[in-house]
Amino acid sequence: MTPQEKDPTTILLDRLNKTEGQKDLEAEALIRQATAERHGAPYYLVQTVLIQDLSLHSAQNRITDLETQLNETKLNSSAAPSFLGAPSFLGAVYLLVTSRRTMCRQVAWGPAPSDRGDAATELCSQTGRRGTSRS
Repeated sequence: MTPQEKDPTTILLDRLNKTEGQKDLEAEALIRQATAERHGAPYYLVQTVLIQDLSLHSAQNRITDLETQLNETKLNSSAAPSFLGAPSFLGAVYLLVTSRRTMCRQVAWGPAPSDRGDAATELCSQTGRRGTSRS
């Protein structure tokens, strides 16, 4: 066991020792029976809890990162306010056309048109680009 494994294991076991409250007697009996039948069960239960806890923290960190990226993207790509203080009435249309043109440029450098699929060709034809790298 490495120190990186020992620390979370010790923390989990300390949490279990401090846990108080009423137990479901039927559940406790079932757990005791399973533990008696398989002596390695506590080991595998602790291992499973630690892996799930690590996965949960990793997912929470990823969600936080994605939310931060989303907020930064919203701040960076929001249209400038109009003279009346509201978002520009052409801003949303301009962003839509610009993003389609960017995508079409990326498609132009990708596989040949026959390999692209209908979605990319259709999107680019709607903007009049047809997979060319012109602006």
